[in-house]
Amino acid sequence: MGDAQHTVDLLRAIRHDWLNDLQLIKANLDLMRVDRASEIIASVIVKAKNEALLSNVAGPKLAAFLLTYNLDKPAVSLDVEVTGHPFHLVSYDDKLYAFFKETLDYFNRSVEHHVENTITLRIDQEEDRMKMTLDFVGMIKDVEQAKAFFLRQRSNHSLDFDTEYVHSEEVVLTFSIHR
Repeated sequence: MGDAQHTVDLLRAIRHDWLNDLQLIKANLDLMRVDRASEIIASVIVKAKNEALLSNVAGPKLAAFLLTYNLDKPAVSLDVEVTGHPFHLVSYDDKLYAFFKETLDYFNRSVEHHVENTITLRIDQEEDRMKMTLDFVGMIKDVEQAKAFFLRQRSNHSLDFDTEYVHSEEVVLTFSIHR
């Protein structure tokens, strides 16, 4: 029964988001702001394409987590961008799911709630590797605690960060997965 209710709740949240987008488009068309309506449509298309690419690239746990993350209205919103011709990450599913779940949970506990907090996750294929960049913009409460957390994350998940920048208003982590 829990799985059925969870499915219904997910579908309700997804339908709500789609209706919001449609209402924004209709309102802008009613106000004769065709350019703004076109921008919203373009944004919805880009989001849908990124979600499709993510679904095709990531393993099921990671894809489900990232695709449904914003539905719970977390303190830190997530945008995902997939570029290039990514290879499948199914064999890394458990490892990447654990890393992103722990990392996003940490951010939600560790940010100032009076400012907008956003993470952009970029997944780019570069020749023989998949480069993942997590770019947080917002406000971290304790920078030293954040640095210690990411040091543990690197060690716990055997990830080599190509870039690790931790500041009170921005965090950038980049790591690669080789074929």
